[in-house]
Amino acid sequence: MLLALPLLQCLLPLPASPPSRLAANNRAAVRMQGTLLGGGSMDDLSAQELAAFAGASKDPLQQPRPEYDLGVPTGRPDEVVWGARAPESAGEMAAWAARLQEKGIARLLCLLSDDEMAARASDGTADGYVADLAAAGFDAAKVSRTQLNAPGASAAVLAACEAAKASKEQLCVHCVDGQSDTPIALAHWMLADYLGGDNYMEACDMLRGRKRKTGVPWFAPLVGEEADAGSERGAEELEQLVVDGCISKRADTAAAAASALLGGLGGTQPPPAEPPKLIL
Repeated sequence: MLLALPLLQCLLPLPASPPSRLAANNRAAVRMQGTLLGGGSMDDLSAQELAAFAGASKDPLQQPRPEYDLGVPTGRPDEVVWGARAPESAGEMAAWAARLQEKGIARLLCLLSDDEMAARASDGTADGYVADLAAAGFDAAKVSRTQLNAPGASAAVLAACEAAKASKEQLCVHCVDGQSDTPIALAHWMLADYLGGDNYMEACDMLRGRKRKTGVPWFAPLVGEEADAGSERGAEELEQLVVDGCISKRADTAAAAASALLGGLGGTQPPPAEPPKLIL
């Protein structure tokens, strides 16, 4: 009898596992489809069913958008380059710096203009911005500065990234909103150090595809646009950066897209009267 007990236990039914979020979302989608195919309308669905279907339309593996849009451009285990937006003000500097330092970031590449740095500095000057970074725990000698429309910007971006790689220290590239210049610089690094060649669209598309893992909407399209519209704009600017060494001409749509995404964070480009909406 004692020998038969383990066998009896094996034959007992296992307790039912709770339904997964994915399974629940799939059931909601099936209910919605059955209602509409059966001649019903959205009005025939209960509030609970509508809420369930809203959950079903979301990717269960999609990561939430991170604070400061802080993320890495590739999945390489030895990746040293990050992207983010700048702190909105001097008052946010300490929290912003602490978040980056939690990720082990010791180097910075600042893509802000002098006016944008001054607007975020405690003393109202561009040099004061770097001084505030030093006060927040960064080594001022490891803070690089350039603007993508300045001659030599391409070389400056790659030099900062190569220095981080050589020193095995984490670097954060940041611009005023994290969406206008940061993804261009990240795509430049990916093309130079990861993909090779001159397929600018591939670099931008790959970075846009990182949203599921990072939660950061780099190269997001505007509402009503094709999914790769943001990547196409990015590819045009990336080609300028690589071929000409800087971005001498920027599309108005690209500036409007970044403004729409962040609502304007004190940059030099004013938001339009009715900014277009992005697909997030």
